[in-house]
Amino acid sequence: MTTTKDKAMASSSKGQDASKEKRRGASLFKNIGIHHVLIIVAAIPCLLIQVLTIGLPQQCPSMGDVQAPKVKNGEFNITGMEGVWYELAMKDSTQPRFCSCQTSTKELVGSMLMDNFTIDCVGDTYFANLSHAVGQQQNMVDSRWNGMPLLDLVDWNNLVLDYEESTSPNDNQYEWVLEFQCVQGPRWMNWGRDWIAFYGMNFYAKDYRHQDEVVPAMEARSRERGLGPFLDNLLDLHVIDHKDCPFGH
Repeated sequence: MTTTKDKAMASSSKGQDASKEKRRGASLFKNIGIHHVLIIVAAIPCLLIQVLTIGLPQQCPSMGDVQAPKVKNGEFNITGMEGVWYELAMKDSTQPRFCSCQTSTKELVGSMLMDNFTIDCVGDTYFANLSHAVGQQQNMVDSRWNGMPLLDLVDWNNLVLDYEESTSPNDNQYEWVLEFQCVQGPRWMNWGRDWIAFYGMNFYAKDYRHQDEVVPAMEARSRERGLGPFLDNLLDLHVIDHKDCPFGH
């Protein structure tokens, strides 16, 4: 004979089982949702990699393929890099395009070229402490962004592509210098294929007042060196504003 108490207990047991099933279903749905989010988050960098490398070669060019003969032949002297430089134009994802007035003050200390970089953004001046070891053909190698968490663990080569001799008597500083950086990405991030994770092009001159004449000449030299794909990839070459600069001008 079934009592009221037994019926209540049975009803309670069924309710608990239903509640467990409901929680299990909710948990399963939640896990599926998390997995979908993780898949989407993982897919975003892969998609960005594909977009950002459109038109680029799969591998960074070798130093010998892109440098001017006079650099490869040893005519370039790293001492000509010392002094204050004004960045006239660039393709460099480390520099926001709404900023301006970029300068680079370089000083040779032993076998290291120290580089104090400045950039003006939204009314403030920001500094970056860079350093470059001097390597073959007196190129800047093992470059590093000092004092930046994670970034200061990464070294890269900063190649001198080409330069123009000074037109001023008794002035050892070059008129302008073309710098190029390229970092190969890990293949596991691109479905086992070679890809370029980062590249940068920096047009430096010791005088910013002839920007309209110098930038086209420097761009033409870059194209002569075979860097047209890097110049034409996605965003165009950005010419930097050097008007009304509060620092170093």
